[in-house]
Amino acid sequence: MKVEAEAEPLAVRRYSMYNVTLKKNRPIEYLVIHYTAGTSSKAGTAKWIANSFGKQSKKASADFIVDQAEVVQFNPDIRNQYCWAVGDKLYKKFTTSLGGTMYKTARNANCISIEMCSDKKNAKSLKATDTDWSISDKVIERTALLAKKLMKEYDIPLDHVIMHHCISGKQCPQPWVRNEDCLSNWYDFLKIIGKEKLPRNPLYSGTTTANLNCREAPIVGNVVTKYEKDTQINIYAERRGWGRTTDGWVSLNYVERI
Repeated sequence: MKVEAEAEPLAVRRYSMYNVTLKKNRPIEYLVIHYTAGTSSKAGTAKWIANSFGKQSKKASADFIVDQAEVVQFNPDIRNQYCWAVGDKLYKKFTTSLGGTMYKTARNANCISIEMCSDKKNAKSLKATDTDWSISDKVIERTALLAKKLMKEYDIPLDHVIMHHCISGKQCPQPWVRNEDCLSNWYDFLKIIGKEKLPRNPLYSGTTTANLNCREAPIVGNVVTKYEKDTQINIYAERRGWGRTTDGWVSLNYVERI
């Protein structure tokens, strides 16, 4: 997987016209992660969804939408208005032990919501129980970068980052709450956005096989430094084909173990 091109800057557009409620200086306590239940996360999908949220007939919205290429902001005034994203009724049955645990505690008025654009192999079936819904690595990494930014800006602690599933019990994001075993995807996400601490000792050492960008996050993170070919580096952690150095993340396709 060759991904050495420069990461695109965070793209923010503002669309809010309908489907928001004004509330001056509202308390922001929770960050909620959703999925769109759509069949594609390609470039332009987030913009299309934002336009859809802006239609009066929609009766639903989210503050941010993330696809493989960009982040789109729907709500232009996070502090003084809220979106309609988590106001659904409590489900009668839950697919995991986290379902419904935050019902009536996390509400539209005190939440920021992020929609992750999803993919699906069989677009002809859109059942919530289908097992071919997925969320791409690019979308996950962009969502993680956005989540960390919002957590810092609005002072949201890690234990107040939750899924829509935690509020109403809805299977959202479905690939992470399909069953109890799928919660491992959620816990992996929390590790990405949590405070990072490098272990004392590296997993291994390696040598770069080409001039190599080192990024703040795998795949989509901004370049923080560059290693010349034949530079010896230490790898402290691995994530989906990327390795963590003391400076950031590098593609392991260009690292040869020593």
